[in-house]
Formats: sequence, C-alpha cells, structure tokens
Amino acid sequence: MTTVKDQTVFTEYILKVFQKRFDGSVNFYRSWQEYRNGFGNVHGEYWLEINNEFDSRFDFLTGDSLGTYHKGHEFKTKDKYGKDKCPILYIGAWWYNSCHYSNLNGKYGDNNYGKGLDWHSWKGYYESLKRTEMKIRRE
Repeated sequence: MTTVKDQTVFTEYILKVFQKRFDGSVNFYRSWQEYRNGFGNVHGEYWLEINNEFDSRFDFLTGDSLGTYHKGHEFKTKDKYGKDKCPILYIGAWWYNSCHYSNLNGKYGDNNYGKGLDWHSWKGYYESLKRTEMKIRRE
C-alpha cells in the first residue's frame, strides 16, 4: 500500500478521497449543483465533483450505518430532497432513506440529534464526529 496525495494505492485498485472534513471550515449544507460541481480545496475540506466515475446513487461496500440502510438511495440536498425533507431536517446532504443512520455531510460540530457528522452505530446521533474521509474505489 502506498499513499499518494489523497489516493491510497493498493496493488489492484486506487481509493480516491472524494469527501474530507476535519475542522468545519467549509459549509457542506449546499445545493445539488454545488455537490455536482464539487467545492472546497484539496488542501483543506472538500467534496469532489460528481461525474462519470462517481454516480449520485451508490452501491456501498460498507455495512453498519451506511451500506445496508442507505444503499441504492438517491443523494439528496437542501434543494433536491423528495417528500421526507431529510436534508432540511438534518442540515445536510446524503443518501437519505427516511432519514439516516449516518450523515457525514451534516453540520460540523453540531451535537443536536442527528444534525452533526453522525455515524449512529459508533457514536449515536448526539456526538458529531471530528474528522471524516470518504473514498471511492477506482480499478
């Protein structure tokens, strides 16, 4: 394994970082178009653009608070949210499913129920994570 500028290289595939959060300097409560185009700075907090290698509907490889519950759901934002209004209720953008077991694009540092960077099976809904990083596998 070798790490090269936000990419972890394994012998068979590359993991590309598409989301990084660690200090709350970038607001992740954004529109669908902003997520589609990407925002932030690769030297700080960011979200990479959604393009051909990155669909808005994921087949997650993880379990617990992400894979099973959110798998196959459309990515929702404050301006593209459907009938349940989860992005509005939880101040985030995510693959919401009435509403979430994880919410890594929630409001940084918010320890109110479900509004922070939540990972329910680990810290619950009342403790916002301090750092998150999401990666996509590229073969």
